[in-house]
Amino acid sequence: MANERLRGCIAAAQLSIGDVAGRLSVDRKTVERWISTGRLPHRRHRELVAALLRAEESYLWPEVLDGDRVKSASEAELVALYPNRGAVPGPGTGSACGSRSAIQPPMRCAYAGRRKASAKAWPGASASA
Repeated sequence: MANERLRGCIAAAQLSIGDVAGRLSVDRKTVERWISTGRLPHRRHRELVAALLRAEESYLWPEVLDGDRVKSASEAELVALYPNRGAVPGPGTGSACGSRSAIQPPMRCAYAGRRKASAKAWPGASASA
């Protein structure tokens, strides 16, 4: 999974991948792997990158936080969170998955759920599911 936060901060600082690699005395491919594969750098490199980009290490690499802090950092990026699909406002309400104008950025709307083992089968589901 790509590290878009790191990519964005490098671009915002008007630096190239080669600039970052040079200042950290690491290979350019190493920095590219941090971005493209989401690989977690060693602690000293994370600290140097965060200082260079003037960003929090935990913002660039949320996985270094403990469980509660990861959850709060991830939820900070959410626009809205609903307990189930039925709670999501319908189209035309101007919120959640409703219509958006051409000048607004694209938005993702997703629902993830899990059926409890003791619940009745969903309509159309086979009995063996």
